[in-house]
Amino acid sequence: MKNIFYTSFPAVAPFAFLIMLSISQMSLSEKNILGHWSYDGVDKNEIIQYKSKTSFTKSKRGIAFLNDGKLIVRQNAGWCGTPPVSYRNFDGEWKWIDENHVALKYAFWGGTILEEWEIVSVDNGNLSIKRNKHETLKEPFKSVKE
Repeated sequence: MKNIFYTSFPAVAPFAFLIMLSISQMSLSEKNILGHWSYDGVDKNEIIQYKSKTSFTKSKRGIAFLNDGKLIVRQNAGWCGTPPVSYRNFDGEWKWIDENHVALKYAFWGGTILEEWEIVSVDNGNLSIKRNKHETLKEPFKSVKE
């Protein structure tokens, strides 16, 4: 009896190659940004770094991209940034603009924030973004879905 691997390999090899090629060329939008991310700093090029977490760190700001475009932003609970800072979770929403950019809309203690982020990279539990747009509205946050 012939080894099945050697007889079926020539037929399967092109499909396996195409699958591997498509995975390696995924756009950033197809990579997983879903989950909780804890703020980890900003570099000299203003690239903001986040680390993947299972939940928010109590004394640190962060962001959670959830299914169905839901967003939770952990940030200062009020206007004062003098330590010790109190943090609170604020609701929001997010959506892909294109394969490398996301639009965010979320509440904060003084109204609503609109932002556009460029996803620089997401890999090995690290998320790097560049904030391209930031707008503060005095109106309270209202979901587009309301």
